Amino acid sequence: MAKRGLSRAKPRGRPRKQPISTPGVGVALPAGKAGFTPGVDNFPIPKKRGRPPTSADAVWDHALALASTISDHYAMRRDEQHFALQYALILDPQAILLELGVTHGHTAAILCYAAKLKGFTYYGIDDFSLEGSATTTQENLTRLHLPFHLIEGNTQTVPWTLPIDYLLLDAGHDVVNITQDCLRFLPFVNPGGLVLFHDYNPTIDNTDPHWGVKNAADTYCGNWETVDYIPWLLIKRKPSA
Repeated sequence: MAKRGLSRAKPRGRPRKQPISTPGVGVALPAGKAGFTPGVDNFPIPKKRGRPPTSADAVWDHALALASTISDHYAMRRDEQHFALQYALILDPQAILLELGVTHGHTAAILCYAAKLKGFTYYGIDDFSLEGSATTTQENLTRLHLPFHLIEGNTQTVPWTLPIDYLLLDAGHDVVNITQDCLRFLPFVNPGGLVLFHDYNPTIDNTDPHWGVKNAADTYCGNWETVDYIPWLLIKRKPSA
């Protein structure tokens, strides 16, 4: 598969975002994605309003202002969101960004704003069994005039066939769920694509509630390039060959 899509915690005891047994819910086939099996809500991209900010600081300030209208319960911290936004802004218009674990859509709003500016496609998957609902999250993002595709269902069972250029792993942080998410979605990541592990702590052992994240990243992406890291967000790049 050719390289495409790139222009070049502190542990909180967070519960996992979906039980393994929750089935996926098919809704509609997204336009322009031939070969993608049903299972995605396709929401139209709204018309742009006003002139977008140009400086990096202005982009962040505007993205954060949009997200601040949505509950940040179970969302990443601001420094983590800023970090994630910076790397989303290097994606090209053909890229696909996938976020596993959306909840209310606070972090999604920031990433969707980047999608609005850069033209890439955002997808988010969550079964909303932890908190919130697909309807509320859809309303949150639609109200902000952001482009998005929301998939309601378990990350491990919903249909998925698309290549990925930016994968944010922020659903179940326990060993079982993060392992299954890696096995399921890492093969879809394009060579040179980015994978972000939320709540990655390099110093913990298997007594920590987020050890599953460290174990999965070290096991499945241990030989990948470490692009960047802040506590507690690790960015890896899939090898080109």
